[in-house]
Amino acid sequence: MKIGIGGIYHETNTFSATRTGIESFKRNYFIGVDMIENLGKSSTSIGGFISSAEKNNDVIIPVLYTAATPSATISKKAFRKLVNDFFHSTDDWEKMDAFLLAQHGAMSVEDNEDAEGYFIKKVKRKLGERPLVVTVDYHANISEKMICNCASIVGYDTYPHVDIFERAVDAYRIVKAINSTAKHDCLSNIFLKLPILGVPQAISTEEGVFKQAMEKVHYYEEDPDIANITLCGGYVYADRKSTGISIVASYWGESGKAKRAVVDIGKFIWDNRERITVENTGVREALAQASASADFPVILVDVADNVGGGTPGDGTVILKGLLDREMVGSVVYIADPEAVNSCMKKGVGKNIKLKIGGKTDDVHGGPVQVDGYIDTISDGEFTNIGKNMTGMKTKMGKSVLLIAGGIKIVLTQYPTPPFDPGMFLKMGIDPSKERYVVVKGAVAWKTGINTQPARAIYVDTPGLCSADLNSFDYRMISRPVFPLDEFDFIIEDNIKYYSN
Repeated sequence: MKIGIGGIYHETNTFSATRTGIESFKRNYFIGVDMIENLGKSSTSIGGFISSAEKNNDVIIPVLYTAATPSATISKKAFRKLVNDFFHSTDDWEKMDAFLLAQHGAMSVEDNEDAEGYFIKKVKRKLGERPLVVTVDYHANISEKMICNCASIVGYDTYPHVDIFERAVDAYRIVKAINSTAKHDCLSNIFLKLPILGVPQAISTEEGVFKQAMEKVHYYEEDPDIANITLCGGYVYADRKSTGISIVASYWGESGKAKRAVVDIGKFIWDNRERITVENTGVREALAQASASADFPVILVDVADNVGGGTPGDGTVILKGLLDREMVGSVVYIADPEAVNSCMKKGVGKNIKLKIGGKTDDVHGGPVQVDGYIDTISDGEFTNIGKNMTGMKTKMGKSVLLIAGGIKIVLTQYPTPPFDPGMFLKMGIDPSKERYVVVKGAVAWKTGINTQPARAIYVDTPGLCSADLNSFDYRMISRPVFPLDEFDFIIEDNIKYYSN
């Protein structure tokens, strides 16, 4: 089999006032064989595609894969460049027997809220009758246009994400089955969109409603007539019609078994929707609780400045509290290229006074004045060693370890989600030996802290990933939706069918 691989990967926070340009993608921009050389041994979707194809002696036709850190809406100019590069990266489209496409599922562009639906449709038109299978993140907001234009959508089953590679292998398995004589052209899909907005903390698959729901998914997937079930918790910081929880079941033959599975899973989640809510701890109380702890490390989760959710990573509310309280033994990361440049001009071993953070917008706290010592300057590049995208290179950009009042402040050129222990090790920090560690995330930080924390306190900070959904001005989402509205919802009346 000759199989094409590639993708344009981005999770878009549409509430950000800035725009994401092409430069954000250029840090991870792999065309042709560069994709195989850079990602072939990684535990990523592309790595899973490549590994599966190589094990089966298939011919791989690498097109283009690029990914940017979650951020603001992509500019029209940048998206046109991405799509144009994608389709002009190879002349071998007619040689492909199938295509495996790695997407996020929550990408938005200035003039196109359903950018992935648009892009997937263009890829399908290029392929014609040949199968296209798409992998998506657990936080995908799946649209009808996405489903209509591919054979199957395969989403991650875990949050924190530790099965990205394995789900890519599943996607390959489906493509292989479609191209077999017995299964060709008989894969169909059932789709259910649940009108529920679940903030990241509430949809972890490690516990609660979604752990139980995912157990149901795996039970039904044991049936050989069900090729795959994707349950997506959705991404609530995207104001678009498709935002929300969704279930897609790909099945062979008749729809009866798949429908029963989707109805059962959907009904379970809907009936337990009141459990899909969270309440976080106020900043003052969180710092007081951390200060009173006798055991360490204490993780202070800066929920609303969740870099993995598209925030700028320069929130200063917790940092200011740490400095005011003189909480020695604290670690906090702040994305601030201006401060990084100032420190680099001074040099290692020098003292410096400067304002850091709070420069991107007026949502995450203002700049904080610090008087610190420049301990380390680094290129900020490392290879992931944890469970999330193992083997992939992460680029924080030029990074500085600044020590102010016994508090370790890491300044980075680029916002960097706390997904991997490498981001701490690169700067000479061992979280297990610190007292207080601030992580700008919601759930996925658990793969980045290579230690068992004594306690994790989820802090109710201000920002673009706040757990208070009433603080967002939703204009595009489909209404009614829980928890913003009260209404009845009949599962069976909202099932939709798609045949390829």
